[in-house]
Amino acid sequence: MRKKVIALLLAVFLCFNLAACKGNSSAGAQGDNQASGVNNAKINIAYNAADSFNPYTCKTVLNRNLSTLIYEPLIKVDSSFNTVNVLASGYSVNGNVLTVSLKNANFSDGSPVLADDVVYSFNLAKASGGVYAAKLTTVESAEIRDNLTVLFKLKNNDRLGINLLTFPVIKMGSDQLKNQDNVFLPPIGSGRYLLNAEQTALTYNGGWHGGNINIGTLNLINAPDSESLAHSVEIGAIDYYYTDLSDCNIIRMSGQRVNINLNNLVYLGLNLNSNNFSNAYMRHAISAAIDRTQICEQGYYNNALAATGIYNPVWETSKGAQTIENLSNLKIALENLAEIGYNRKDENGYFVNYHGNPITFNLLVNEENVFRVNAANLIREQLKAAGIKVNVNAVSYQRYIEILNAKSFDMYIGEVNITNNMDISSVVTAGGSVAYGIKPVKTEQPKNDETTQVNPNPESDEKAALQSVISLYFNGSGNIPDIAATAISEMPVIPICYRMGVLFCSDKIEVNNSACADDIFFNIENIKLK
Repeated sequence: MRKKVIALLLAVFLCFNLAACKGNSSAGAQGDNQASGVNNAKINIAYNAADSFNPYTCKTVLNRNLSTLIYEPLIKVDSSFNTVNVLASGYSVNGNVLTVSLKNANFSDGSPVLADDVVYSFNLAKASGGVYAAKLTTVESAEIRDNLTVLFKLKNNDRLGINLLTFPVIKMGSDQLKNQDNVFLPPIGSGRYLLNAEQTALTYNGGWHGGNINIGTLNLINAPDSESLAHSVEIGAIDYYYTDLSDCNIIRMSGQRVNINLNNLVYLGLNLNSNNFSNAYMRHAISAAIDRTQICEQGYYNNALAATGIYNPVWETSKGAQTIENLSNLKIALENLAEIGYNRKDENGYFVNYHGNPITFNLLVNEENVFRVNAANLIREQLKAAGIKVNVNAVSYQRYIEILNAKSFDMYIGEVNITNNMDISSVVTAGGSVAYGIKPVKTEQPKNDETTQVNPNPESDEKAALQSVISLYFNGSGNIPDIAATAISEMPVIPICYRMGVLFCSDKIEVNNSACADDIFFNIENIKLK
């Protein structure tokens, strides 16, 4: 549709480059001109000078996060996992077809953002093999209906499929532009900031559809490795820094900090193929004995939220159906154990079976993840208080995966990122990508505080099964509260907590309480210096 436009763009750009100074950016020329009324305030942000700013080819988390300032998606998901339109003006869902309408927005070169730019970017995202491709697994294709409308075909009738469309939109073909040294330039975006010609700062995009911003310049401080990054943060050379704590490394920074909600579920996985865990009473006994608040505070150093169910506790849609207690409830734990015949303890305080042997489980954990090792050790002590003996088996990541794949485990500490459409299939249903030890199970009614949320007389085990409820939802019927309640009743995995990242701001900046995992700079346009 726009091949002639792209050809003209390339021709004009090459001519421009003949007269341009070395290393000049296609976006930088505009970025150097601040719009009237924009605050001239400046702050320092870390980046990696050896990496690209192209969101589909950059390798570092630093630069990928920065790219959200240059490029915009159709939507973002905020800190409470609600949909926020960015380039999208609205959307509708009809079966497995998602129709998205575009706002009247321009790229930094003044050209309009059109449907073919969106489809072009979608195809780049799908082919990138990175984080954006992973988010689009269940979005099969995109096509143009008209200049301001895109049709996305989904794998199923996903009412939250819109939340998957967080891929950055670049101007079609601009990722192929090069400078006079034949080096690829950053693509053209429509975001709040532009990369300057020297690639040393991000400056306000005067044509941004969102209006003016308060901090006009973000100076880029090179941090080529983790040590230099940690040093720059600790000495205060960086004013705004985010970490998702996936490496368990908490860098010290003076100033202010705010936790960022992640959709990363930490859970206790169970081998449902074993006799012990095929029984729902045992699963609920273990869940009731766990003190999730203690694990968040001591195991994750207050960088996690106690799980109230399978879904993130801050997500409003599921709150009413999620009633798992945060604190240990030994009364409930012991009542469930009694239901399956555990009434006698040995001299060490552990319940024994009819052979006189104590209940003993091995708990598998990756020794390289400090947070999960902490959690495993706390769970061992918490279950001991309930009369259940646990041996912690901490092994290398490679060995950890080998044991999981071989299904030669009792329990394990796992973590999974739940995609923005809140699809939990990967971890709780047989055949899921990380559903180790999961198999279809019968729904029973163990003693717990959540049974009021579940139909006490299901018509059949098949209809009550979690996998069936999830299938109904993705076929267009059923709802999230049904899934949340069934997940508690069936308990194929035991939710522990949801991890959080950390955003640090220097004392001169207002704390950005709106920052979210999709965009750590969310609402930065309204942040001011003190």
